[in-house]
Amino acid sequence: MPITSQDESRLNQTSHSHVLNTTDVSFRQDVLDAPGLVLVDFWAEWCGPCKVLAPLLDEAATKYEGRLTIAKIDVDKNPVTPRRMGILSLPTLLIMRNGEVEQMKRACSPCVSCTCSSNQELGQRVAR
Repeated sequence: MPITSQDESRLNQTSHSHVLNTTDVSFRQDVLDAPGLVLVDFWAEWCGPCKVLAPLLDEAATKYEGRLTIAKIDVDKNPVTPRRMGILSLPTLLIMRNGEVEQMKRACSPCVSCTCSSNQELGQRVAR
């Protein structure tokens, strides 16, 4: 499927070109209707642990490019989707396959070690 100018704009709004910045409007298309494995990061600008997590997600996006979609959604700018998905704390990561939640990780503490173990799990899930 070709990348549209709207898609390109969302990609450019993230810290890494392989991470998709999704919204309440585009969440269905970007995440729920996406084929294969998707990791969704629910974050906010004011969230310290979210900022720690961002470069690790960028790294995973590069490592698993073409096999995993990583999407981020700013909960302050997009309040509908987090409420619909039951997001109660930040950061929250959802691992989804074909629109279904396979795993939810809430408020990782310490965030870095959680992400490292998640990275191993992602590698196993991507290999499926």
